[in-house]
Amino acid sequence: MTRAALIIALAIGFVLGLLCALDPQLDLDLAAVSFDPARHLFVVNAQPWVQHTRTAARVLIALIVLPAFLAIVLKLIWPRRRMLIEARAALFLIATLALGRGFWTNWI
Repeated sequence: MTRAALIIALAIGFVLGLLCALDPQLDLDLAAVSFDPARHLFVVNAQPWVQHTRTAARVLIALIVLPAFLAIVLKLIWPRRRMLIEARAALFLIATLALGRGFWTNWI
């Protein structure tokens, strides 16, 4: 992505975020377009491929973070043994996933 494209994408995101912050009802109105009140779910969530994609993403994330967890656990079991992944990289990966998915999404 070029610098100009990045600036344009950030500007569009900023303007849309500002519009939704100034008028919260706009966000709800846009979401209502794809919401089915009879079934109490978004129309796209009723599609089977969406559920499969969501499950596949969860499995992929678990597979990505698994080596970092294993490296730390093995280091705790055998402290003198050299780590397969650098400790800082393993901790960074685990902290990033924990903060991004857990803290920012669910608490803030």
